[in-house]
Amino acid sequence: RRSLEPVRRIMRQAREMEARDLSLRIPVSGTRDEIDQLAETLNGLLDRIERKVQEVQRFTADASHELRTPLAALRGNAEVLLSRPRSAEELRQTVEESIVQYERLQRIAEDLLLLARLDAGETVMRRELLPLDIAVTDVVDLYAPIAEEKGLSIRVETSGPLQVIGDDGRLRQVIGNLLDNAIKYTPAQGRIQISVERFSS
Repeated sequence: RRSLEPVRRIMRQAREMEARDLSLRIPVSGTRDEIDQLAETLNGLLDRIERKVQEVQRFTADASHELRTPLAALRGNAEVLLSRPRSAEELRQTVEESIVQYERLQRIAEDLLLLARLDAGETVMRRELLPLDIAVTDVVDLYAPIAEEKGLSIRVETSGPLQVIGDDGRLRQVIGNLLDNAIKYTPAQGRIQISVERFSS
């Protein structure tokens, strides 16, 4: 009974730990015996669990922040349409603006799915020959209406056709993320410069 008492103490301490306070750890006596080794092993497991929970919390907060902007824009467009009768041109413009926000929501959803798959250890990247200049132009066309609303101009310079090896969907997401940040943090009436060039090694 005396020999099992340290194990019972660890069990009692483990039961007292709650998910809302993952910083608690099992005390180590310093004797370096098997009980100490068990406590250190469990503490290492708790360290990994705490890090994973913190990553999930940050991920959830970031996702919520990213989703808030396009959802607010879509709600605003709907409220504008319902405020008074609109002409066909106004309706078309509002629908086009909404499509841009839907595209943004789709990109965010794809990012979330990608991160979930990567976290699960799945290999989802494809390697194929892609036209980088065309990918950049396509993404710029998608974000142009958002930039225009803020009074921003976007200028794209390419040194001609340029191909890279990568995943087309992920590549466009990276370009979209960069352009989205540029639009978000460039002062009104500013200019965004995009250059697509080949660099020799």
